[in-house]
Parts: sequence; C-alpha cells; structure tokens
Amino acid sequence: MKINVDATVPHDINRGVGVVIRNDMRIITASRTQAIPYPLEAHEAEAYATFWGLNFAKDYCFLKVILESNNIEVMDALKQRRYFNSCFRTFIIDAISLIRNFRIVEFSHVKRKKNRVVHELATLALTNPSCM
Repeated sequence: MKINVDATVPHDINRGVGVVIRNDMRIITASRTQAIPYPLEAHEAEAYATFWGLNFAKDYCFLKVILESNNIEVMDALKQRRYFNSCFRTFIIDAISLIRNFRIVEFSHVKRKKNRVVHELATLALTNPSCM
C-alpha cells in the first residue's frame, strides 16, 4: 500500500493534514483529513503528517507500506533516523516507533505534482477537521 501524506500551513494559525492510501492498482482504499492542533512550522507539520499517516495505516492493519511525501527533509530524517531539536524530532521519533507495526516500510520522496490529491485533502482539513 502506498501512503501519501501532506500538510498545509497557511499564514494563519490553522494547519491541516491529508492522507491517501492506495493499493497496488493505484485505487484509493482509504483517505482522511485531520486538523493539526499545534502552531507548527512547515517541516514540523510535514513530520506530523508522516506520523499520522503511518498511524492511520496501522489502524487498517496493512503490513507492507510505502510512505510518500513531497518533503525531502522529512523523508531523509526517516530514512537516516536523523533527529533535530524541536517538535520535528518528536514527530519523527513517533513515526519511527510505528515502524514495528509493519513487515516492510519504505520511505519515498515524490514531487509536489504527484501529491496533489493529498494536498487538497490537507487544505480541506482547515474547514473539515476530521473527515474520512
């Protein structure tokens, strides 16, 4: 299963996350929006989105997942287990702690163009905080 995640960070205090899970035929099997209850910077919100996406996939009991994000800083941190001091570190550590729930986890950086649907969901989260 491919998990696409994205966060939106407009100029006000609201933040949102979108998650789309697709099967190997690229059919959407699950999607969700979530408002972020914290005033996060963009890279922190993207890290939160990866944690939230993995947690969502865990709830569906998927065993093999590929997590995709258009934020290379987050993908590199997950691949290299590299942490920084901030909320970013906390969300990366939390995301890594979820890996044990899967047989296989891969992390992949994708261009923003390929993340368009999930970006729209993240934007939707600003007005519809929790939507499946």
